[in-house]
Amino acid sequence: MHLPTLVLTTALNFTANGVFLIAFFKVRNHDFLKWMAYGCFSFALGCLLLFLRFSYGINVYTLPLSNIFLALMPILLTHSIFIFLDKSINRKIHKLYLIIALSVLVFSLIFLISIMHHKWIPGIYTSALNAILYLIPGLIVLREPVRRNTIIRIMLWLDLMLFIVLIARTLILLNFCLSPSTDDTISNFHMMGLLLFLTIPCVNAQTLCFPVLDFMETYRELLVANKKLEKLATVDELTGLLNRRFLNSRLEQEIAYHQQMGFPLSIMLIDIDHFKKINDQFGHLAGDYVLQKVAKLTNKFLRVNDLAFRYGGEEFMVLLPRSEISQALDMAEGLRVSISQLYFNHPDIPSDFQITASFGISELTKDVRCLDDLLKQADLALYQAKSQGRNQVCMG
Repeated sequence: MHLPTLVLTTALNFTANGVFLIAFFKVRNHDFLKWMAYGCFSFALGCLLLFLRFSYGINVYTLPLSNIFLALMPILLTHSIFIFLDKSINRKIHKLYLIIALSVLVFSLIFLISIMHHKWIPGIYTSALNAILYLIPGLIVLREPVRRNTIIRIMLWLDLMLFIVLIARTLILLNFCLSPSTDDTISNFHMMGLLLFLTIPCVNAQTLCFPVLDFMETYRELLVANKKLEKLATVDELTGLLNRRFLNSRLEQEIAYHQQMGFPLSIMLIDIDHFKKINDQFGHLAGDYVLQKVAKLTNKFLRVNDLAFRYGGEEFMVLLPRSEISQALDMAEGLRVSISQLYFNHPDIPSDFQITASFGISELTKDVRCLDDLLKQADLALYQAKSQGRNQVCMG
Protein backbone atom coordinates (compact mmCIF):
# COMPACT_ATOMS: atom_id res chain seq x y z
CA MET A 1 0.00 0.00 0.00
CA HIS A 2 1.14 3.56 -0.76
CA LEU A 3 2.72 4.98 2.43
CA PRO A 4 0.63 8.20 2.66
CA THR A 5 -2.53 6.15 2.04
CA LEU A 6 -1.51 3.70 4.77
CA VAL A 7 -0.87 6.56 7.19
CA LEU A 8 -4.25 8.17 6.42
CA THR A 9 -6.03 4.82 6.80
CA THR A 10 -4.33 4.37 10.15
CA ALA A 11 -5.50 7.84 11.26
CA LEU A 12 -9.10 6.98 10.35
CA ASN A 13 -8.83 3.58 12.02
CA PHE A 14 -7.61 4.97 15.34
CA THR A 15 -10.18 7.76 15.22
CA ALA A 16 -12.85 5.06 14.95
CA ASN A 17 -11.21 3.17 17.85
CA GLY A 18 -11.26 6.32 19.96
CA VAL A 19 -14.94 6.95 19.22
CA PHE A 20 -15.73 3.32 20.09
CA LEU A 21 -13.84 3.53 23.41
CA ILE A 22 -15.52 6.84 24.31
CA ALA A 23 -18.93 5.29 23.62
CA PHE A 24 -17.92 2.28 25.71
CA PHE A 25 -16.74 4.61 28.49
CA LYS A 26 -20.14 6.37 28.51
CA VAL A 27 -21.75 3.01 29.25
CA ARG A 28 -19.16 1.50 31.62
CA ASN A 29 -17.77 4.73 33.16
CA HIS A 30 -14.29 3.26 33.70
CA ASP A 31 -11.56 5.88 33.43
CA PHE A 32 -8.99 3.57 31.79
CA LEU A 33 -11.30 3.34 28.73
CA LYS A 34 -11.45 7.14 28.48
CA TRP A 35 -7.67 7.56 28.61
CA MET A 36 -7.16 4.79 26.08
CA ALA A 37 -9.58 6.65 23.80
CA TYR A 38 -7.48 9.79 24.19
CA GLY A 39 -4.45 7.70 23.25
CA CYS A 40 -6.21 6.59 20.05
CA PHE A 41 -7.08 10.18 19.15
CA SER A 42 -3.48 11.23 19.82
CA PHE A 43 -2.17 8.44 17.57
CA ALA A 44 -4.69 9.39 14.87
CA LEU A 45 -3.65 13.03 15.04
CA GLY A 46 0.02 12.05 14.75
CA CYS A 47 -0.76 9.95 11.68
CA LEU A 48 -2.80 12.80 10.16
CA LEU A 49 0.12 15.22 10.56
CA LEU A 50 2.42 12.65 8.94
CA PHE A 51 -0.05 12.33 6.05
CA LEU A 52 -0.03 16.11 5.56
CA ARG A 53 3.76 16.05 5.67
CA PHE A 54 4.01 13.28 3.03
CA SER A 55 1.21 14.48 0.75
CA TYR A 56 1.48 18.27 0.88
CA GLY A 57 5.02 18.89 2.10
CA ILE A 58 3.91 20.87 5.14
CA ASN A 59 7.17 21.10 7.00
CA VAL A 60 7.04 23.72 9.76
CA TYR A 61 6.80 21.79 13.06
CA THR A 62 4.60 19.14 11.44
CA LEU A 63 7.09 16.29 11.81
CA PRO A 64 8.08 17.07 15.45
CA LEU A 65 4.43 17.47 16.46
CA SER A 66 3.39 14.25 14.71
CA ASN A 67 6.12 12.34 16.53
CA ILE A 68 5.06 13.82 19.89
CA PHE A 69 1.43 12.82 19.32
CA LEU A 70 2.54 9.31 18.31
CA ALA A 71 4.72 9.05 21.45
CA LEU A 72 1.79 10.20 23.59
CA MET A 73 -0.06 6.97 22.69
CA PRO A 74 2.17 4.54 24.70
CA ILE A 75 2.21 7.01 27.61
CA LEU A 76 -1.58 7.06 27.72
CA LEU A 77 -1.59 3.28 27.27
CA THR A 78 0.62 2.95 30.34
CA HIS A 79 -1.56 5.45 32.22
CA SER A 80 -4.62 3.34 31.38
CA ILE A 81 -2.91 0.19 32.68
CA PHE A 82 -1.99 2.01 35.89
CA ILE A 83 -5.66 2.95 36.35
CA PHE A 84 -6.82 -0.59 35.56
CA LEU A 85 -4.39 -1.96 38.17
CA ASP A 86 -5.32 0.74 40.64
CA LYS A 87 -5.78 -1.61 43.63
CA SER A 88 -2.44 -3.39 43.25
CA ILE A 89 -0.24 -0.64 41.82
CA ASN A 90 1.82 1.89 43.77
CA ARG A 91 0.24 5.31 43.13
CA LYS A 92 3.52 7.13 43.83
CA ILE A 93 5.14 5.18 40.99
CA HIS A 94 2.15 6.11 38.79
CA LYS A 95 2.58 9.84 39.49
CA LEU A 96 6.35 9.64 39.09
CA TYR A 97 5.94 7.91 35.73
CA LEU A 98 3.56 10.61 34.45
CA ILE A 99 5.90 13.40 35.55
CA ILE A 100 8.91 11.76 33.89
CA ALA A 101 6.99 10.83 30.72
CA LEU A 102 5.54 14.31 30.21
CA SER A 103 8.97 15.87 30.90
CA VAL A 104 10.47 13.58 28.26
CA LEU A 105 7.75 14.66 25.80
CA VAL A 106 8.50 18.36 26.37
CA PHE A 107 12.24 17.72 25.97
CA SER A 108 11.57 15.63 22.85
CA LEU A 109 9.48 18.39 21.24
CA ILE A 110 12.22 20.96 21.81
CA PHE A 111 14.90 18.54 20.64
CA LEU A 112 13.00 17.50 17.50
CA ILE A 113 12.27 21.11 16.55
CA SER A 114 15.95 21.92 16.90
CA ILE A 115 16.99 19.06 14.57
CA MET A 116 13.92 18.82 12.34
CA HIS A 117 15.93 19.58 9.20
CA HIS A 118 18.17 16.56 9.77
CA LYS A 119 17.17 13.62 7.62
CA TRP A 120 17.63 10.62 9.97
CA ILE A 121 18.19 11.69 13.59
CA PRO A 122 14.51 12.58 14.33
CA GLY A 123 13.40 9.15 13.13
CA ILE A 124 16.16 7.37 15.06
CA TYR A 125 15.34 9.28 18.26
CA THR A 126 11.54 8.81 18.08
CA SER A 127 11.82 5.12 17.19
CA ALA A 128 14.10 4.43 20.15
CA LEU A 129 11.87 6.53 22.43
CA ASN A 130 8.70 4.72 21.36
CA ALA A 131 10.39 1.32 21.78
CA ILE A 132 11.11 2.17 25.41
CA LEU A 133 7.65 3.66 25.98
CA TYR A 134 5.89 0.59 24.58
CA LEU A 135 8.06 -1.74 26.68
CA ILE A 136 7.07 -0.04 29.96
CA PRO A 137 3.41 -1.29 30.07
CA GLY A 138 4.60 -4.88 29.73
CA LEU A 139 7.17 -4.42 32.49
CA ILE A 140 4.50 -2.96 34.78
CA VAL A 141 2.13 -5.89 34.25
CA LEU A 142 4.96 -8.40 34.77
CA ARG A 143 6.08 -6.68 37.98
CA GLU A 144 2.65 -6.40 39.60
CA PRO A 145 0.79 -9.37 41.20
CA VAL A 146 -2.15 -9.29 38.77
CA ARG A 147 -4.19 -12.15 37.37
CA ARG A 148 -2.39 -13.61 34.34
CA ASN A 149 -5.46 -14.04 32.15
CA THR A 150 -5.32 -14.54 28.39
CA ILE A 151 -5.85 -10.86 27.52
CA ILE A 152 -3.03 -9.76 29.84
CA ARG A 153 -0.73 -12.29 28.16
CA ILE A 154 -1.75 -10.99 24.71
CA MET A 155 -0.93 -7.43 25.80
CA LEU A 156 2.49 -8.55 27.03
CA TRP A 157 3.30 -10.22 23.70
CA LEU A 158 2.06 -7.16 21.78
CA ASP A 159 4.32 -4.92 23.86
CA LEU A 160 7.26 -7.20 23.09
CA MET A 161 6.45 -7.23 19.36
CA LEU A 162 6.20 -3.43 19.29
CA PHE A 163 9.52 -3.14 21.09
CA ILE A 164 11.22 -5.46 18.58
CA VAL A 165 9.70 -3.70 15.54
CA LEU A 166 10.64 -0.24 16.80
CA ILE A 167 14.17 -1.31 17.71
CA ALA A 168 14.45 -2.80 14.19
CA ARG A 169 13.27 0.53 12.73
CA THR A 170 15.82 2.37 14.89
CA LEU A 171 18.66 0.13 13.68
CA ILE A 172 17.64 0.46 10.02
CA LEU A 173 17.47 4.26 10.28
CA LEU A 174 20.80 4.29 12.10
CA ASN A 175 22.29 2.24 9.29
CA PHE A 176 20.96 4.73 6.71
CA CYS A 177 22.45 7.56 8.77
CA LEU A 178 25.88 5.97 9.13
CA SER A 179 25.99 4.51 5.59
CA PRO A 180 24.75 7.17 3.13
CA SER A 181 25.43 4.82 0.20
CA THR A 182 22.37 2.79 1.18
CA ASP A 183 20.20 5.87 0.89
CA ASP A 184 17.62 4.93 -1.66
CA THR A 185 14.33 6.83 -1.41
CA ILE A 186 12.04 4.12 -2.82
CA SER A 187 13.53 1.32 -0.73
CA ASN A 188 13.43 3.56 2.35
CA PHE A 189 9.75 4.28 1.82
CA HIS A 190 8.99 0.60 1.34
CA MET A 191 10.94 -0.37 4.46
CA MET A 192 9.25 2.32 6.57
CA GLY A 193 5.88 1.29 5.16
CA LEU A 194 6.50 -2.35 6.11
CA LEU A 195 7.51 -1.43 9.65
CA LEU A 196 4.51 0.87 10.00
CA PHE A 197 2.31 -1.93 8.67
CA LEU A 198 3.71 -4.24 11.40
CA THR A 199 3.34 -1.61 14.13
CA ILE A 200 -0.26 -0.60 13.45
CA PRO A 201 -1.94 -4.00 14.11
CA CYS A 202 -0.06 -4.36 17.41
CA VAL A 203 -1.07 -0.92 18.67
CA ASN A 204 -4.58 -1.40 17.31
CA ALA A 205 -4.95 -4.76 19.08
CA GLN A 206 -3.77 -3.27 22.37
CA THR A 207 -6.43 -0.57 22.27
CA LEU A 208 -9.12 -3.21 21.69
CA CYS A 209 -7.84 -5.34 24.56
CA PHE A 210 -9.18 -2.82 27.07
CA PRO A 211 -12.91 -3.32 26.36
CA VAL A 212 -12.30 -7.08 26.59
CA LEU A 213 -10.48 -6.58 29.90
CA ASP A 214 -13.43 -4.51 31.08
CA PHE A 215 -15.84 -7.30 30.17
CA MET A 216 -13.67 -9.89 31.94
CA GLU A 217 -13.38 -7.71 35.05
CA THR A 218 -17.14 -7.17 35.07
CA TYR A 219 -17.69 -10.91 34.73
CA ARG A 220 -15.32 -11.57 37.63
CA GLU A 221 -17.10 -8.98 39.78
CA LEU A 222 -20.42 -10.61 38.86
CA LEU A 223 -19.13 -14.02 39.97
CA VAL A 224 -17.95 -12.54 43.28
CA ALA A 225 -21.32 -10.83 43.78
CA ASN A 226 -23.15 -14.07 43.01
CA LYS A 227 -21.01 -15.93 45.54
CA LYS A 228 -21.81 -13.29 48.15
CA LEU A 229 -25.53 -13.58 47.38
CA GLU A 230 -25.30 -17.36 47.52
CA LYS A 231 -23.57 -17.10 50.88
CA LEU A 232 -26.23 -14.71 52.17
CA ALA A 233 -28.89 -17.16 51.04
CA THR A 234 -27.30 -20.18 52.75
CA VAL A 235 -25.27 -18.84 55.70
CA ASP A 236 -26.53 -17.34 58.94
CA GLU A 237 -24.97 -13.89 59.25
CA LEU A 238 -24.56 -13.91 63.04
CA THR A 239 -23.04 -17.35 63.64
CA GLY A 240 -21.55 -18.21 60.26
CA LEU A 241 -23.36 -21.55 60.29
CA LEU A 242 -25.62 -22.72 57.49
CA ASN A 243 -29.18 -21.37 57.80
CA ARG A 244 -32.59 -23.01 58.13
CA ARG A 245 -33.47 -22.42 54.47
CA PHE A 246 -30.47 -24.39 53.27
CA LEU A 247 -31.09 -27.08 55.90
CA ASN A 248 -34.46 -28.14 54.48
CA SER A 249 -33.21 -28.74 50.94
CA ARG A 250 -29.92 -30.34 52.01
CA LEU A 251 -31.51 -32.66 54.58
CA GLU A 252 -33.99 -34.00 52.05
CA GLN A 253 -31.14 -34.74 49.63
CA GLU A 254 -29.11 -36.48 52.33
CA ILE A 255 -32.08 -38.60 53.44
CA ALA A 256 -32.78 -39.73 49.86
CA TYR A 257 -29.10 -40.54 49.27
CA HIS A 258 -28.60 -42.46 52.53
CA GLN A 259 -31.80 -44.44 52.04
CA GLN A 260 -30.76 -45.37 48.52
CA MET A 261 -27.25 -46.41 49.59
CA GLY A 262 -28.32 -48.00 52.87
CA PHE A 263 -26.03 -45.77 54.96
CA PRO A 264 -26.90 -44.62 58.50
CA LEU A 265 -27.77 -40.95 59.08
CA SER A 266 -28.24 -39.07 62.35
CA ILE A 267 -29.07 -35.52 63.35
CA MET A 268 -28.45 -33.60 66.54
CA LEU A 269 -30.56 -30.74 67.92
CA ILE A 270 -28.85 -28.39 70.39
CA ASP A 271 -30.67 -25.86 72.55
CA ILE A 272 -28.87 -23.43 74.88
CA ASP A 273 -30.49 -23.67 78.30
CA HIS A 274 -32.16 -20.55 79.76
CA PHE A 275 -30.96 -18.42 76.85
CA LYS A 276 -33.73 -15.84 77.39
CA LYS A 277 -32.29 -15.11 80.84
CA ILE A 278 -28.91 -14.35 79.21
CA ASN A 279 -30.53 -11.75 76.96
CA ASP A 280 -32.57 -10.27 79.81
CA GLN A 281 -29.68 -10.16 82.27
CA PHE A 282 -26.71 -9.19 80.07
CA GLY A 283 -28.32 -7.73 76.93
CA HIS A 284 -28.81 -8.90 73.37
CA LEU A 285 -25.22 -8.15 72.33
CA ALA A 286 -23.99 -10.50 75.03
CA GLY A 287 -26.57 -13.05 73.86
CA ASP A 288 -25.28 -12.78 70.30
CA TYR A 289 -21.74 -13.30 71.58
CA VAL A 290 -22.81 -16.48 73.39
CA LEU A 291 -24.43 -17.79 70.19
CA GLN A 292 -21.24 -17.10 68.24
CA LYS A 293 -19.09 -18.90 70.83
CA VAL A 294 -21.33 -21.98 70.82
CA ALA A 295 -21.42 -22.00 66.99
CA LYS A 296 -17.63 -21.77 66.82
CA LEU A 297 -17.24 -24.58 69.33
CA THR A 298 -19.73 -26.75 67.43
CA ASN A 299 -17.75 -26.28 64.23
CA LYS A 300 -14.64 -27.63 65.97
CA PHE A 301 -16.43 -30.92 66.65
CA LEU A 302 -17.49 -31.45 63.04
CA ARG A 303 -15.91 -34.13 60.89
CA VAL A 304 -15.24 -33.70 57.16
CA ASN A 305 -18.78 -34.40 55.93
CA ASP A 306 -20.71 -33.08 58.96
CA LEU A 307 -22.74 -29.89 58.61
CA ALA A 308 -23.88 -27.47 61.32
CA PHE A 309 -26.95 -25.24 60.97
CA ARG A 310 -28.58 -22.50 62.98
CA TYR A 311 -32.01 -24.07 63.41
CA GLY A 312 -33.75 -21.29 65.33
CA GLY A 313 -33.06 -18.49 67.82
CA GLU A 314 -30.82 -20.38 70.25
CA GLU A 315 -31.15 -23.77 68.57
CA PHE A 316 -28.57 -25.47 66.40
CA MET A 317 -28.65 -28.64 64.34
CA VAL A 318 -25.80 -30.91 63.29
CA LEU A 319 -26.22 -33.25 60.32
CA LEU A 320 -24.13 -36.41 60.70
CA PRO A 321 -23.90 -38.38 57.43
CA ARG A 322 -22.96 -42.07 57.66
CA SER A 323 -23.27 -41.96 61.44
CA GLU A 324 -25.22 -44.30 63.67
CA ILE A 325 -27.00 -42.92 66.70
CA SER A 326 -24.27 -44.26 69.02
CA GLN A 327 -21.70 -42.12 67.21
CA ALA A 328 -24.00 -39.11 67.41
CA LEU A 329 -24.43 -39.75 71.13
CA ASP A 330 -20.65 -39.73 71.72
CA MET A 331 -20.23 -36.47 69.80
CA ALA A 332 -23.18 -34.84 71.56
CA GLU A 333 -21.84 -35.79 74.97
CA GLY A 334 -18.41 -34.36 74.18
CA LEU A 335 -19.92 -31.14 72.86
CA ARG A 336 -22.23 -30.85 75.90
CA VAL A 337 -19.26 -31.02 78.28
CA SER A 338 -17.27 -28.48 76.23
CA ILE A 339 -20.18 -26.02 76.18
CA SER A 340 -20.46 -26.18 79.97
CA GLN A 341 -16.75 -25.26 80.18
CA LEU A 342 -16.88 -22.29 77.82
CA TYR A 343 -15.23 -19.06 78.94
CA PHE A 344 -16.80 -15.80 77.77
CA ASN A 345 -14.45 -12.86 77.33
CA HIS A 346 -17.13 -10.17 77.08
CA PRO A 347 -17.44 -6.92 79.08
CA ASP A 348 -21.11 -7.54 79.92
CA ILE A 349 -20.67 -11.18 80.99
CA PRO A 350 -19.06 -12.13 84.33
CA SER A 351 -15.83 -14.11 84.02
CA ASP A 352 -17.22 -17.03 86.06
CA PHE A 353 -20.45 -17.26 84.03
CA GLN A 354 -21.25 -20.68 82.58
CA ILE A 355 -23.93 -22.05 80.29
CA THR A 356 -25.33 -25.47 79.54
CA ALA A 357 -27.14 -27.00 76.57
CA SER A 358 -29.65 -29.77 76.00
CA PHE A 359 -29.38 -32.25 73.14
CA GLY A 360 -31.86 -34.35 71.19
CA ILE A 361 -30.62 -36.85 68.61
CA SER A 362 -32.41 -39.10 66.15
CA GLU A 363 -31.46 -41.62 63.47
CA LEU A 364 -32.84 -42.55 60.07
CA THR A 365 -34.46 -45.99 60.49
CA LYS A 366 -37.15 -48.14 58.91
CA ASP A 367 -39.73 -46.36 61.08
CA VAL A 368 -38.18 -42.90 60.64
CA ARG A 369 -37.97 -42.54 56.89
CA CYS A 370 -38.79 -38.92 55.99
CA LEU A 371 -37.61 -35.45 56.94
CA ASP A 372 -40.60 -34.65 59.14
CA ASP A 373 -40.24 -37.88 61.12
CA LEU A 374 -36.50 -37.37 61.63
CA LEU A 375 -37.00 -33.81 62.88
CA LYS A 376 -39.93 -34.84 65.05
CA GLN A 377 -37.95 -37.57 66.79
CA ALA A 378 -35.03 -35.23 67.45
CA ASP A 379 -37.41 -32.54 68.75
CA LEU A 380 -39.11 -35.02 71.11
CA ALA A 381 -35.71 -36.13 72.40
CA LEU A 382 -34.73 -32.49 72.99
CA TYR A 383 -37.98 -31.87 74.86
CA GLN A 384 -37.25 -34.93 77.00
CA ALA A 385 -33.76 -33.61 77.82
CA LYS A 386 -35.20 -30.29 78.93
CA SER A 387 -38.04 -31.79 80.94
CA GLN A 388 -35.57 -34.06 82.79
CA GLY A 389 -33.52 -31.12 84.06
CA ARG A 390 -31.56 -29.86 81.00
CA ASN A 391 -27.81 -30.18 80.35
CA GLN A 392 -28.12 -33.72 79.03
CA VAL A 393 -28.40 -35.77 75.84
CA CYS A 394 -31.48 -37.78 74.94
CA MET A 395 -32.15 -40.08 71.98
CA GLY A 396 -35.35 -40.11 69.94
